[in-house]
Amino acid sequence: MIGTLVFIALGVILFTTLLVALLLREQPETSLAFEGGQTGESRTIFAALNLSLPSRLLADRIFARDDWDFVCRESPSVEQAFLQERKKVALLWLKDTRFCVGRIFHFYRIAVRGNAALEFWTELRIAGNYFMFLLMVSSVQSLIYLRGPFYTHGMIMSMFGAADRVSMGVGRTLRALDLSSLVRIKDDWAREANTAD
Repeated sequence: MIGTLVFIALGVILFTTLLVALLLREQPETSLAFEGGQTGESRTIFAALNLSLPSRLLADRIFARDDWDFVCRESPSVEQAFLQERKKVALLWLKDTRFCVGRIFHFYRIAVRGNAALEFWTELRIAGNYFMFLLMVSSVQSLIYLRGPFYTHGMIMSMFGAADRVSMGVGRTLRALDLSSLVRIKDDWAREANTAD
């Protein structure tokens, strides 16, 4: 009986995960987040609001398996020290990335407050992608603690994809707002940040 319930629960979880993944899937677009992929208008808006994400090139370097292989091959005596230092750097980068995406999502929540013209599916996609991003960050963090940063490259790329989708959705929403609304939202955001400190 318990085995059947576990089997049913796993089936429901798998089905729900598949459904959420299909719901959140968007058509491929130009990235707004990394390495200059933002459209001109979105880039201007994000820059004016001091919203950006850490560089993908930096992540490629931090999580590069080549560095690990080189150290293991050339100087096995410093292997552990290198691994510990790279773990620290990887965790700092992860923390910074989570903070940056969190800022984008927080600004977005302020921007859409009281907006009657919201589209349910767009809002669901942005929120779903943000929570998927947070789940990936937690998974990568656990994997870094357990195995080190050199085994996470694929997950980091998936995490970038979720962060890209969050920033694309937010960018589309912000582009739809007029300049006076953005100025008001930025002021509200600054006020909230000051009261939080």
